[in-house]
Amino acid sequence: MNARQYKGFLAFKQSLFDPQTCYLSNIDKEMMGLVVSSTNCCNYCLTTHGDALRGLTKNPAWMDKLTYNYRSAELTEKQRALCDYAYRATKNVAELTTEEVDRLRSVGFNDHEILEAAFVVGFFNYTNRWVSTIGAIPNPGHYSHNR
Repeated sequence: MNARQYKGFLAFKQSLFDPQTCYLSNIDKEMMGLVVSSTNCCNYCLTTHGDALRGLTKNPAWMDKLTYNYRSAELTEKQRALCDYAYRATKNVAELTTEEVDRLRSVGFNDHEILEAAFVVGFFNYTNRWVSTIGAIPNPGHYSHNR
């Protein structure tokens, strides 16, 4: 990846996590990222984004449950819908239907939030794949930070 490609990647990531222009909270986005990364078995992303979510929530036990199996974590109805969407869009993307979008709407998400959720899930799937293919190793500090 050349410098211009990497700058483009970072700019896209920043656009997804800018609280001034985004609809979903960064907690919701990192939560979806952990579901995607867990489904894809991406150690690097689980480690770094787990660290980020621990920092945002100040709740390492909740974050660990979310990482191991999001279904075991205490989630609001909206969080559960986002996690289910992230899982299905990662594991069974060819089987997605309008039902997944309707489920998000039924718990209170609007079209802007749903589109952002789709961008976030796609971004994390992309990142998981390229990070896994290059064998990236997390900084050891991520394992103990924010605990």
